[in-house]
Amino acid sequence: MAYSELQPEKIESTARELAVRVAERFPDNGISRVSSALADLSSKHIGYAGAAARRNWPIQIVSVLIVLSGLAGAGWGVWQLLELFGMDAREIGSIQGLDSVLNIMIVTGAAIWFVLNLESRQRQARMLARLHELRALAHVIDMHQLRKDPTTYYRAPTAHSPNRDLTESSLMAYLDYCAEMLAIIGKLAALYMQKTSDSVVIDAANDIEALAGGFSQKIWLKINVLQPLAEMERRSAAPGLNPLS
Repeated sequence: MAYSELQPEKIESTARELAVRVAERFPDNGISRVSSALADLSSKHIGYAGAAARRNWPIQIVSVLIVLSGLAGAGWGVWQLLELFGMDAREIGSIQGLDSVLNIMIVTGAAIWFVLNLESRQRQARMLARLHELRALAHVIDMHQLRKDPTTYYRAPTAHSPNRDLTESSLMAYLDYCAEMLAIIGKLAALYMQKTSDSVVIDAANDIEALAGGFSQKIWLKINVLQPLAEMERRSAAPGLNPLS
């Protein structure tokens, strides 16, 4: 069972370890605050995913009572129609009586369907709101890496070029941390898929995983561009230095 599904506590511990690593390397950088926010959100979303998938029994009980009341009311209405038209059960096939009974059955059926699906729609809305929060954070991470352009190390800067405030190896570490955070967001979204069979929620979670994966691909393209420069820096650095630790 341990390897057949995602373990929420492992995702949270990974997010918190990443936040510590980022804070150690970039203590005064915005990415440190983002990684810390992700660690806090991972804890909250693990709770959200578990709570959102649980049944809301008060609403379920109220729904059953409403359905029973509706059925009783529909039965009483049919009985009143039979009395009004002076028919018994054998005469229900008359056009006028049948039309009235069918109208009551249609309205009652629609009301029962609405009530029975009320709790599941509320649960779906809660999950979609939480997934939207993860989607927004993925875009925030992408904004942080957007101006980290490795090609600036290969050309002369202009007046409006991004600041080269990081060495080649530090920039690789920065981008790698962004990719790790996006991977964690994808796994948090996958927790919601693991907790529900709602197709709308599953599609939304899949979209977030695809979004995070697309952002990660852009980041790894930048890392590949930086690789030769970082290798040169590593050769000239002190022995044993690992810029991506």
